[in-house]
Amino acid sequence: MRDIDQAWSTLQIKDNFSQLPYSIQILMREYYQVRNREGENLMRLEKMADDLLKVSKVNGTALEIALSTIEFAIIQTRKGSFHKAYRLIEEAAVLLRENPATNEIHYQTFAASFWLLGCLEYARGSSRAEILKCWQKALTLYEKLSNHELMLYTGQYRYNIRRMQETISAFISERSETVNSSHFITNAESTLQLALPTFSLFKPVTLFSGQTKVLDVYHTIPAGPLTELEDPPEPLESFPLQKEQAMFLIDKQGFQLFRLDGTEQTIHLNSQLHIVLRVEGDSMNLANIDDGDYILLRLQNDASHEDIVAAQIIEKGAEPQATLKRFERDGKKINLKAESSNPKNKSYPFVENDLNHKLSIIGVAIGVFKPNNTWTREN
Repeated sequence: MRDIDQAWSTLQIKDNFSQLPYSIQILMREYYQVRNREGENLMRLEKMADDLLKVSKVNGTALEIALSTIEFAIIQTRKGSFHKAYRLIEEAAVLLRENPATNEIHYQTFAASFWLLGCLEYARGSSRAEILKCWQKALTLYEKLSNHELMLYTGQYRYNIRRMQETISAFISERSETVNSSHFITNAESTLQLALPTFSLFKPVTLFSGQTKVLDVYHTIPAGPLTELEDPPEPLESFPLQKEQAMFLIDKQGFQLFRLDGTEQTIHLNSQLHIVLRVEGDSMNLANIDDGDYILLRLQNDASHEDIVAAQIIEKGAEPQATLKRFERDGKKINLKAESSNPKNKSYPFVENDLNHKLSIIGVAIGVFKPNNTWTREN
């Protein structure tokens, strides 16, 4: 990292934009993402984003220019420069609209730009109609992606759509309360938590393995109707880990890893034991966990409210059964909640005294491995 930092400085970019090879833009983009994740000083990050935008405009594609423009705009939102950020994202949206989509990321970015515009309209105190106009456009584009005939794995879009719908509902409710109370809620007073586009568009994360050398992949744990748990489970395979890794090969197929909470762009494995389990069923598809995915499970025998857990259901005289559900706690009541578009999937209620008797926590899901999407215009 120190070598790349030094190289960036010695390029004297401001004087040589037109002479930089395309490969430098790729390195700059990767480096910028790393620095952004690591909490680089905002002023320094703004300079880097500006440099990246200038380089993209010299030798980048329309998509790369749009991505760099939006990255620079996001820095402006962190500075509170909402009007400047809005103008930049508008430019990116126009650029994407005027250049036909050639791949999935192009279409994703176009959709995300409208969601960002709606968020900025909200931040600027614009009218309800203007805000909803942008958000509805983004929602429509995501719905088209989720139903695209060439898209095999659409869980990330359903996940984003759900978050968008929750935000829009909260926004409408907030504005209705404002009207009814005759009190104008300023953005500073507002309790609405915007589901900012996961601009990453449900972006894959980098796994830092720490002291973990390999991950064992185990047999299916159902995310649907309960089935009997194989005990003891035998690993189907194991795969070695690099210190820092973003692509994974499971069952001879490429996968990327995503956080289930969407809060960061990394996952760090600690000293606790982690395993990988294959998902079967659709009872957690609204949480972006689809049939055929693999979950990264941190083994532990307890859970916090709203964790997604792998659990055993224990009934007297029967073999333990396993399932993957959302863990909810309300006082002494516990619920294993299904989050599914399929009404056949049900939730399972318990009470606190059932823990370690009728209900046993196996572990907490911290990530989901999803197959790579390969949609392009060419195929």
